[in-house]
Amino acid sequence: MMNQPKFTPYNPMPIIDQAIGVLKLMQVHFDHPTTISKEVASDTVNEAIDRLRLIQPQHVRLAEAYAAVSAQLPKHLTVCVAPAGADGTELVAVILNGTLVEQQVMAHTPQGLVELLRVRNTALAIAEVPAA
Repeated sequence: MMNQPKFTPYNPMPIIDQAIGVLKLMQVHFDHPTTISKEVASDTVNEAIDRLRLIQPQHVRLAEAYAAVSAQLPKHLTVCVAPAGADGTELVAVILNGTLVEQQVMAHTPQGLVELLRVRNTALAIAEVPAA
């Protein structure tokens, strides 16, 4: 059995896991109303909602950026995403091959990171094609 990660504001997975559990609990309540009381189901839902509200928007944005960039790359590469710029509104993605930095891009949105990587990788692929 795998241990669940400890909750911190920077690791929303336990919160998300709890929300999924609440949805499953609600399905049990709907399928078998006498198994779980309405009060218990309601309290559980309210607690999950309160915990979901703890997730900061900037953390969700970083998770979206990480998921978007890592979905575009081979599995052997490591992706690091962080806020950048003086006010933290930009995003930086660093692509690592082991301990070597392969690429680094900055953009204002997760989609911008993906697009910059796509354009850069296309340009690199074109540059590698031998001239005829």
